[in-house]
Amino acid sequence: MSQKNSFKATPIPHRSTLGEPMEYFILSEDGKQTKATRAECIGRNDKSEQPHLLFVDEEGGRVYQLPRTAQNERLVRDNMRDIWCEAKHQERWACRTATVTVTDEGDEVVFEPVDTSKDADIIGVMEEKAILDTLYKALATLTQEDLDLINDIFWHGKTERQLAPELGLKEPKSVNKRKHRILEILRNNADLRSFFK
Repeated sequence: MSQKNSFKATPIPHRSTLGEPMEYFILSEDGKQTKATRAECIGRNDKSEQPHLLFVDEEGGRVYQLPRTAQNERLVRDNMRDIWCEAKHQERWACRTATVTVTDEGDEVVFEPVDTSKDADIIGVMEEKAILDTLYKALATLTQEDLDLINDIFWHGKTERQLAPELGLKEPKSVNKRKHRILEILRNNADLRSFFK
């Protein structure tokens, strides 16, 4: 693989999506699988000084070092892109500035801004509250299925990759298409459009 086509190294997670420690394996050319330590599995190849090809199964809690072939390089590139996208999603999720609360009756969701500084600007908090109230009214116009999807993605921090099997979809792209369709509905909502004019 040429340097020009290489992808940015992505940190290999230490834990699976369920919180279990990862297990590490080295696959030989003939397909034999050998258990290894983290250092043996993800360390650099002494001969070429190139990083090993690593396939990460976050749900299964396994990292595989694969033999260097063109097919494996494509497989690893796609896998690392998914890992990188998920890491970016979690990073963005950590910066959310609103909390979700369900009333005692459990039938209403209230969005409230989070005070991110000790001396929060009261005008800023009021503006954010007004935006969230308007957003809540717009969300109330969605179907329950669409609302559940938005709730899972933006408030519960689920990724499209996690939601695809839950919704019976084969590809995360299908979840992405549904998300963008819902966001387009919200963009065209009269209350939201008039609020931002």
